[in-house]
Amino acid sequence: MSDHQQTPSADAAPQTGPQPAPQPSLAARLIRGSSWRIVAQIMPLFVNLALTPYVILTLGRTGYGLWLISSTLTQLLGQFDGGIGRSAQYFFALLAGSDDRKGSTRLLISLLVAVALVSGLLLLPAFLVSEQLAAFFNTPPEMLADTVFLLQVLLVLVAVGLLRNLFAAVLHAYERFALSSVSSLLSYAVYAIGMVWGLSSGMGLRGVAYAFVAQQVVATLTIVPPTFRHLSTRGIGFVSWRRMVEVAQVSWRVQISGLLTVAAMQGPLLIVGRMQPLQVADFGPGSTFAQQLKLIPMNGVVPIQSMLGRSVGAKGAQDTLPEFRALQRMWVRGVTGWCVVGAPAAFVGVNVWLPLEGYLAGLVAAVMLTAQWLSLLPQVLLQWQLLQGRASYEMWSSAMTTAVLLGGSLLLIPQLGVLGAAVAAVLGYLAGLVLLLLFSRALEVPGPSLLGDIPWWQALLAGVCSTALVGIMAYAITQGPLPGGGIGLLLCGAAAAPALGLFVLTTWGPRRVGEMVRARLPRRGR
Repeated sequence: MSDHQQTPSADAAPQTGPQPAPQPSLAARLIRGSSWRIVAQIMPLFVNLALTPYVILTLGRTGYGLWLISSTLTQLLGQFDGGIGRSAQYFFALLAGSDDRKGSTRLLISLLVAVALVSGLLLLPAFLVSEQLAAFFNTPPEMLADTVFLLQVLLVLVAVGLLRNLFAAVLHAYERFALSSVSSLLSYAVYAIGMVWGLSSGMGLRGVAYAFVAQQVVATLTIVPPTFRHLSTRGIGFVSWRRMVEVAQVSWRVQISGLLTVAAMQGPLLIVGRMQPLQVADFGPGSTFAQQLKLIPMNGVVPIQSMLGRSVGAKGAQDTLPEFRALQRMWVRGVTGWCVVGAPAAFVGVNVWLPLEGYLAGLVAAVMLTAQWLSLLPQVLLQWQLLQGRASYEMWSSAMTTAVLLGGSLLLIPQLGVLGAAVAAVLGYLAGLVLLLLFSRALEVPGPSLLGDIPWWQALLAGVCSTALVGIMAYAITQGPLPGGGIGLLLCGAAAAPALGLFVLTTWGPRRVGEMVRARLPRRGR
């Protein structure tokens, strides 16, 4: 697909048959799809809350830092699939709009082969030089063998995950989010058990590797088989060359955008690991916690992509514009409230959670969450641009973000320490957002600016309220009988909850909130 064309399906003839049943409202579909994915997101969050202090104490600062660096490095390498993984969701959603199971089967088989070839060519060299990679990050000689083993295991698991994600994309195209949520819950439960067993047995980083293996096995077994009901044996084969060219034209831009996005997210940690290795334990948890908070609302992106993609595949972009407007408004309001309430809670909560001296980790978390808010704001707009064949807009915006963020990190870390990397992230995401808004004016079917959807005074009120409530809770934890650690972090989050409720009520109004709750209750998903 070019930047100026859009073809719902090049392999399938128009489908005929009975009309589909009326869909629930946009709000109900978004809440239903997001809630299933949020449930799956909360599980890893609780696992990390419980395990991170234990991992730090068991592995030590050096071992914990090597674990973070290894995971970050493999996540970065896992983006090298030619952009096929992310673009697949877009194409499967268009096919689901006409329930073209034969076309979905052909596309799935073709993409599986393409991902296996691309990821193999790129991951194999990293596997072969894993020892050199470990040595580059100042791995102590006594931990080199275990670090190399962890890196190699993670690289193999990355390839497995890339292939499995194509099956998950088929499920998501049909808005079957419960299955992927159940898969995530089961796999993270296995991961948590494996981590405790491996570390308590004294296996160190090798135990971490075994836990990741068990997690990926469970995830694969629970995702792949349910996909078959949306496929057809009549579709066994490959898509046409024209279709693969269309996929490639979108995928290479998505690939670059994805790489730049991950570089912007994970690059600062690698820079800190090289320039300030002793502060990795401060920057890593704070930055990761902010990313975890970002991932909770990000669970709504795939349902939004499925809804918009199926609609555009069925009736075109112009007739889908009202849905885009409504979804963008809901999204911008929601992520603004989430971040403005979460920043004070993150600052206090991370500091009472981790067994680290000072307040640096919490400060990093709060500043990084501000950066993540800027990255969250345009997510619906990015889907709208992609559906109009403008994948290059995200690519150039991501390039701007990454250049400012990484360049700023190199300049600011020597002066401000790891806090400089967090400040650079704010500047980078702000620059990328501005560029994206400028690009959006050239869309064939443009939408309203997202800046007009930000509820400014409601956000200010909720932020002040959250700061006050969390401050009171912090005083009770430090001076009173309330515990710290993971429980203290949860208490800080609970203290901020009334501020989030205030934001919701002042932004949507009690009547609208009641309607959304009632719309969700009768339809407790598939």
